[in-house]
Amino acid sequence: MIIEKLKPFEDLIAEACDAQNTDIPMVMAIIWQESRGDSFAMRFEPHLKPEFTNMPKTWALKHAISMDTEINAQHVSYGLMQILGVTAREIGFDDKWPKLFIPKTNLFWGCKFLNKLQQRFNTSDDIIAAYNAGTPKKIDGKYTNQRYVDAVNTHIKMIEYEKQKSGKS
Repeated sequence: MIIEKLKPFEDLIAEACDAQNTDIPMVMAIIWQESRGDSFAMRFEPHLKPEFTNMPKTWALKHAISMDTEINAQHVSYGLMQILGVTAREIGFDDKWPKLFIPKTNLFWGCKFLNKLQQRFNTSDDIIAAYNAGTPKKIDGKYTNQRYVDAVNTHIKMIEYEKQKSGKS
């Protein structure tokens, strides 16, 4: 089911994973959890503080938008991987926000962020938790976003099962 739903993006996912040295089943699972494969998905993240931005004045001037628009846009998650605007800016995205709805662009930046997390954290659970929450925070041995981590891991198992069942490796 997951593989079939993400089939339109199969080659782009493989290309982005190869370029950023990221795991295809993990990327597919994150896409499924974050957007269910909707390349136009977007979500405002109201819990982010206004000061949690990346050079809004600079970006606003570059793209001829108001600083408020840039700040708000940095607090939105975009596209297949629901890459957070501020995160995309921090890792080098310097284009206009609608570009993050283009699957190839979104996958590139989402996988680039995932690669950075892979370099920083040792376990796949830490990487998954950090993708969702910025850092893998634990309380009493459980991630603060344990449901997210569990869901992504369940999706990974389902993807691996689907691949095995279909004869793909």
